[in-house]
Amino acid sequence: IKMASKLRAVQDAIDNQRYPQALKDVTAYLKKQPDSQLGKLLRIFTLCRMERGQEAQVFFDEIRAPLCAAPSEDSQVIGLFNMCCQELGQFEPLVDYYKTLSSKKPEQEDYATCYFMALVRTQQYKLQQQVATSLFKQFKQRPYYFWTVMSIFSQALEAQRAGNTVMSEKMLLPLAARMLAKAHEDGWLSRESVRLYLAVLVAMKDYPAALKLLDADAEGKFNKGSPIDDHRAWRLDVLRRAEDWPGLQAYSVSLLKQGQRDWSLFTEYFDTLKRLSGATAEGVHNTYEQARAFFDSLATSTTDTAAAAAA
Repeated sequence: IKMASKLRAVQDAIDNQRYPQALKDVTAYLKKQPDSQLGKLLRIFTLCRMERGQEAQVFFDEIRAPLCAAPSEDSQVIGLFNMCCQELGQFEPLVDYYKTLSSKKPEQEDYATCYFMALVRTQQYKLQQQVATSLFKQFKQRPYYFWTVMSIFSQALEAQRAGNTVMSEKMLLPLAARMLAKAHEDGWLSRESVRLYLAVLVAMKDYPAALKLLDADAEGKFNKGSPIDDHRAWRLDVLRRAEDWPGLQAYSVSLLKQGQRDWSLFTEYFDTLKRLSGATAEGVHNTYEQARAFFDSLATSTTDTAAAAAA
């Protein structure tokens, strides 16, 4: 952090982990400049680094209310206030700070987004929704639309944990699903928002819709830029949750035939083999004889592929 010239010695001492010297210098500075916000925050930060948390807390409590009531727009003050809150493990003050700052400067997008992020850290989902909705209406940026949906989804999960299934299943989850369906229709879905849409559909137990969404992503946009095959993982998870054992087995078999040798595919296969024991559905494997024949065919295929590559 770049400080005013008179506090540069304090900054240098902190940067070099000479915390006793930094505390000595900032204490001397505050005797001459007792109203300096930077000086007060530097003292708090230094005490935190010296593991003198109780003393830091006393000084923080002194500065918190006046600073949040009249927040500075100085980037150095803002940065130090954030760092002090992190050191103390307290994020409610950031909510108060950015709430006041964004209300005084509603045209400043950065302040509003910082307010939203502070709410995320304190898990205030309803307020998150309100702030994200306001951001989208004012600045027309698509990410804020999905921030709104994510906030609604978080409220739904919180309601489920609290046992309020009516609020979750009848109001919040359907609302999130409708907003995501609209975004899908408008071509707004990115890799991240597709994952969010799937999570909402799974929470609603709407597995056919989740599989349909995965089918719509057959071109692979879902995995673009990701080293992990999320498409495969999601499809396996949805089929398992839906208890579609023939479908889960068929998908596992198709991936194994393609040469994928992830151990989870083998465990899925054997799990469905047991679950389908005695089933009469056409094309399913439900005996160990069928499993042996299938793995023999995989071994033959692997050998042929290796021989072809060597030739």
